[in-house]
Amino acid sequence: MPMSNVKEGMFDPIEKGERKRQTRKRKRQEEWVPVAVVPLEAGPAPAYHNIHGAPSAIYEYRDLNRDLICTVNRFDLAEGKKEFFPASFCEHSVSKEKEWRWKAPLEPRPLYNAQLLSEKPSATVILCEGEKAADVAAILCPDHIAVSTMGGSNAAGKTIKPPDNQFITSSQQI
Repeated sequence: MPMSNVKEGMFDPIEKGERKRQTRKRKRQEEWVPVAVVPLEAGPAPAYHNIHGAPSAIYEYRDLNRDLICTVNRFDLAEGKKEFFPASFCEHSVSKEKEWRWKAPLEPRPLYNAQLLSEKPSATVILCEGEKAADVAAILCPDHIAVSTMGGSNAAGKTIKPPDNQFITSSQQI
């Protein structure tokens, strides 16, 4: 009797280098699931990374109600390089323990400065490349709202966008 779920080539041998490595560490990380909104009792987000030390900047990502979703920590490295690590408040899928982890929030990811969209609903929105640029644009253009996607243009597809992002109308965008 033929199996209906079997696809052609499903059981072909795997070529060298084709197999994805899975480690125990990765499996343990996946057991921690970011919560949608950080509860008030969560305490402060981590401000120190075990490899990179103290960040040069910490960017808070909030929703339209100003509730904290996560933080993104910027680390300026040697030779002008930089690293970014998001920190999310997570719940362990088995133990239900909750704590801050170096982990991105669930997709779709929030916009940086999204809380300003509900404060100034008719303001023009400037979409910037990165949180640092959004902060500078906010200073230079105080009547506008400067937002950024988490992870810059490399991860823009993982961020809330129309039609889900109905709080930005086409007349507001630059």
